[in-house]
Amino acid sequence: MANERMIPGHGDWQPYGLQHLQRYQFALERVRDRRVLDLACGVGYGSFVLSQTATSCLGIDLSPAAISYAEARYRRANLTYRIGDAAAPVAAAGSIDAVVSFETIEHLADPRALVAHAHRVLSPRGLLIVSAPNALQFSRAAEPRPNEFHLSEPSYEEIVDWLSPWFSIREEWEQAPVLPTLSHGAYAEWRRDLVDRRLKIRRFSAAPLRWLESGERALRRALGKELPVSPAEETEATVLLNLSEIIPLLPERRAACSQYLFVCQRLDHPAV
Repeated sequence: MANERMIPGHGDWQPYGLQHLQRYQFALERVRDRRVLDLACGVGYGSFVLSQTATSCLGIDLSPAAISYAEARYRRANLTYRIGDAAAPVAAAGSIDAVVSFETIEHLADPRALVAHAHRVLSPRGLLIVSAPNALQFSRAAEPRPNEFHLSEPSYEEIVDWLSPWFSIREEWEQAPVLPTLSHGAYAEWRRDLVDRRLKIRRFSAAPLRWLESGERALRRALGKELPVSPAEETEATVLLNLSEIIPLLPERRAACSQYLFVCQRLDHPAV
């Protein structure tokens, strides 16, 4: 799981980071004025986003290195971090109003343990906001794309089966890449024009930054100091990969969608 960790500005962040932030933006208003638990918070950027509207936010991750990174970089008065397991007790029963768990449940050998744990820590009518990749588009696709870190990729029926004994599913969404739609006629042309405009704007706005960076590098070389080089612009591939939308999940899309995103409400009397 550590090899899949997203760190802003590093590794796979450039092509996929905005998709991760988009999920946290989706949750932002739904957790307003709530005590929030971000399960498997990674390096903390998502917990930092949630803390903007939450009364308080607790980020939990199994990795001590990730928690140290989060504590050093993503700080707010109402935000705390703790080392812990997403499927084990990390907060007192009823002490949380909203649990957020994005791209976590598929990493667990027993996904029901995460759901049961979320139910235990939530207050009455508390929310669970959860996302997971659709196995029928990845590990169980016609041309399988297995992931060694994913132990429990679900189909629609499976994730509903995990959730429904403990929660009422109130909203069903999918996070859909926009890229496949580029093959459709007039829409494809409009989208290509949009991407072209974005790239031109970013390249134009990046020019002064490149000049400043060049001057700073020259000064640091003269002083014998090093400066990490950061790209000042995004490639077309990066812009395209980041184009995704969170849209309602229609029944006919349950097998075809890429990512499930559900908003669930705690059942006072679980069916277990």
